[in-house]
Amino acid sequence: MYLLFANNKEQFGIPDIPGESLFRCIKEKQIRIYQNWLKTVPLGKGNKPYSIATISRKTTIFKSFLHYLYKKGYITESVHHAFLSAKVGKKDLPNRDITKHQVIQLLDYYRNNPIVHGLLAVLITTGARISEICTTKVSDLTREYNPKTNTYGYWLEVIGKGNKKRPLLIHDNVFQTIVKFRKRRRLDTILDPTDHSPLFTTPKGKAYNYKNLSMFITKKLNEVDVPFIQVNNKLKLQAAAGTLPEKDKDKILSISPHTLRHGFAIISAENDSDVFRIMQTLGHESLETTMIYLENKQSKEQNVGHSWGNNEVLKHI
Repeated sequence: MYLLFANNKEQFGIPDIPGESLFRCIKEKQIRIYQNWLKTVPLGKGNKPYSIATISRKTTIFKSFLHYLYKKGYITESVHHAFLSAKVGKKDLPNRDITKHQVIQLLDYYRNNPIVHGLLAVLITTGARISEICTTKVSDLTREYNPKTNTYGYWLEVIGKGNKKRPLLIHDNVFQTIVKFRKRRRLDTILDPTDHSPLFTTPKGKAYNYKNLSMFITKKLNEVDVPFIQVNNKLKLQAAAGTLPEKDKDKILSISPHTLRHGFAIISAENDSDVFRIMQTLGHESLETTMIYLENKQSKEQNVGHSWGNNEVLKHI
């Protein structure tokens, strides 16, 4: 952000005051110019303007930063109040709804690839964020006894947003995919609470960079040779060529690791899990965020058309 303003002072109307901090020169006028610029600059995908969701995220981050500078006394004016809200409506959010049958197809496709299969298995059965998987250590994976069921189970402790820890249940067969992953990487497969090396590593034995791992998994997911991925790729090509009707753009699935997180929420709800428990497991701060994951599913389940099952009109057709 500093470089953006420093390299475009004239465009954003920032006065060139020798010895003065750049951020102290930002006033309400510059905030308005920046937000208008953000709406039109062709820096989004396909050299198009940013999506509403991206504009909202960038606005929130910059606004929070300026608020922080004001609280610390580095700047004297509360210019963060000058930001106009960039609300994200439902239509602006990418479609990440994925069914359990589609998940099964993805898992089956990579069953003989222990690296991809292991990562997908952990993500879809825990709802973990990709950044959380990248930072897990061998010492974070434990086997614990449950006196109520008289059984042992595996737990993976992850650190989420706000540096908050939470436990994720690792089912026995998912644990075996982790073992296969580590064997392929020629790593030790013994659980060791004193081993603080990465649980998942690159071929060179290093911890994954979350952006690189996200790009790797996204690429692998979109390469799967199954009908729903093939159709989705065709829809994306049509959208890029401008031949996809506007009303059909929400049919395009955004296939990425975050899609698997949505899948975990959807499948958990199908298994009659309480929304509050889903929220806790995902590490969400509010139910509203979790409900966004489940909105499409619930709108279909609660459609009044289901009440027509024994209706005389329907029987008469």
